[in-house]
Parts: sequence; structure tokens; C-alpha cells
Amino acid sequence: MKDRFEFILRGSGGAIVEGGRQSSLNSGFGIRYWKFKIDYVYVYQFEISDAGGSHKFSIEFNF
Repeated sequence: MKDRFEFILRGSGGAIVEGGRQSSLNSGFGIRYWKFKIDYVYVYQFEISDAGGSHKFSIEFNF
């Protein structure tokens, strides 16, 4: 297997209007090397601005 390093930036947003109000803005990055993958994302909910945002982090190993 050839060693390969990847760095990925991402961003997204979304909204639900009918039946309730919810919108969010997401940004994050991912790193992949060999059989390992690390992901991080920051999620900001506009309707819960006093709570700030949430951080999500994951580590993956494929064998």
C-alpha cells in the first residue's frame, strides 16, 4: 500500500423552515494518512446562540 497524505477542508449550512425553525453552519477538516483518519467539525446552531457551538471529533483506523 502506498503511503498517501490527504487534508480536506469542508463547510456546510442548512435550515428547516416548515414545522419548526432550525438552521446551522458547519465547518471542519479531515486528515487521512495510511490507515488512519481524523475528522473535526464545529457546528453552530443559530437558534441556540447563547449555548455557542459544539465540537465533534472522530478517529478511525481501517484494517
